[in-house]
Amino acid sequence: VEDEPHLLYSRVFLPAYARGELAREKVMLRGLKDYERQNIDLFVSERVLKIDFSRREAATTSGKIFSYKKFLIASGGRVEPWKFEKEFADRILRLQTLEDAERIRSLAWAGKIKKVAVVGGGFIALEFLTIFKKYGVELTLILRADYFWKGQVDDQGGEFLKELFSRNAIAQLSRDELYELRRVGSQIQVLTKNGNKIECDYIAVGLGLKRNNELVEGQLETGRGIKVNEFLEAKGQERVWAAGDVVEYFDKFSGRARMVGNWTHGFMTGHIAGENMAGGRKSFA
Repeated sequence: VEDEPHLLYSRVFLPAYARGELAREKVMLRGLKDYERQNIDLFVSERVLKIDFSRREAATTSGKIFSYKKFLIASGGRVEPWKFEKEFADRILRLQTLEDAERIRSLAWAGKIKKVAVVGGGFIALEFLTIFKKYGVELTLILRADYFWKGQVDDQGGEFLKELFSRNAIAQLSRDELYELRRVGSQIQVLTKNGNKIECDYIAVGLGLKRNNELVEGQLETGRGIKVNEFLEAKGQERVWAAGDVVEYFDKFSGRARMVGNWTHGFMTGHIAGENMAGGRKSFA
């Protein structure tokens, strides 16, 4: 049961697709025949509205009821909501879905993107920079931290990235954040807390994910995500597993609870959860 209208596609390939380096069919990972061969009933554009764990049923927005013996929650996450998004949706770019990548690609090919402000200091912001450099776009990077990827790289790594961006003509505003947006003619004027003013065509936003665990709050044990044991069994209900970005697990190496949001982690946890649902007893570390 999938709330997107597409069959499985690679989010990892979306930046290359947005840059025009891949055809759309290369982004798609599965066709209908792949599901048919495995006897999988597929429901796209179908969103689960309620899960009744006592009756072992899941109800969808279209009125369908799915009963189950075992249940896997791989609901992932969605982009963090941004306070400017409602008023300036026509000028804000995201990069999570196939539609997001297609929008960037079509705007760039039409020559409608000349100047972009990129907000964020992580993977998605970095992908935005590589996409727009490919199209020769004038770029300004706005980040709250002292340097890009703070917390993932040390000060020396941060200085290296800062120098790398400078060599590629990317203007950087660190220790700063977007304060106000205004429409000025055909452009958007960005005002920052430090008093900087930037005029651009679009704002590309990479501010992380919000996990989709609201559906099970109060029924399963949740924190930032759905808490699982080493076998990826959800805490609070029997015969329920979770995998992917939505999983919060105890990491024995760091000694703390962790959440990981990337493609490799999604595939690995999905594979292990599936194996355990089929009768295995494989632990995730």
